[in-house]
Formats: sequence, structure tokens, C-alpha cells
Amino acid sequence: MQTQNTQAQQLTQTVVITPEALLEHWQGHRRVTRRMIEAFPEEAFFSYSLGGMRPFANLVMEMIHMAVPGIKGVVTGQWQGLEEIAVPQTKQDVLLLWDEVTEQLNTLWPQIQPNLVRAGRGSLWFV
Repeated sequence: MQTQNTQAQQLTQTVVITPEALLEHWQGHRRVTRRMIEAFPEEAFFSYSLGGMRPFANLVMEMIHMAVPGIKGVVTGQWQGLEEIAVPQTKQDVLLLWDEVTEQLNTLWPQIQPNLVRAGRGSLWFV
């Protein structure tokens, strides 16, 4: 029984992905999304709907709305409602906002404490 407990403790402390690698992976997805925003035709970006789905601009704004508040919650342990962000009127303004969020994520990410799970903060990312 003692051996099983020791093995279980070792397994829970194994790092699967480092915080730096996780950020790079996430930002890689964000870079792909940014390229998609750039490639999307301006005239369809805010209005094109396929099968009644929301336009791509709405989806992008949802990602923008969630990114920084989510990381702030992980950093501080204080989860607040999403801030209202005015929807930009042009695709270029959306890209500028996307880039601002990317910089905020890069600034906030190093503030995440690697022992959040052990501290009971509710993050499933780091041990």
C-alpha cells in the first residue's frame, strides 16, 4: 500500500508541459486565428453567417472578451464578470485589439504561480 501511495504522489508531480510551452502553444493558436482574421474578407467579417451561425467577428470578440479576464482569474484567484468591450467597426481595429490582448497575456502569464493546484486556487494547469 505504501508503494502505491508513493507512486501516486510521483505521478501527480510529473510535469507534462511547462508553463512556457503551454503559453507558446496557446499563442500559436492565437497566431493562426490572427492570420484567419487577416485573410477573412472585410465585407463578410462582421456579417457572413453560415447556417445561422454567428459571424466570425462575433466569435473573435468572444475570444477577446475571455482571454485576459481568464488569465487574471488564474493569477489572482478573483474571478470577475467579463468587461464590456465595444465591438470595433473595422477588421483592422479588431486586429489591433487582438494584438493588445496578446501583449496583456504575455505580461500576465509569468505571474501565474506554478503551485496553484496545491494551493487550492482551482487551476488545473500547473502543479
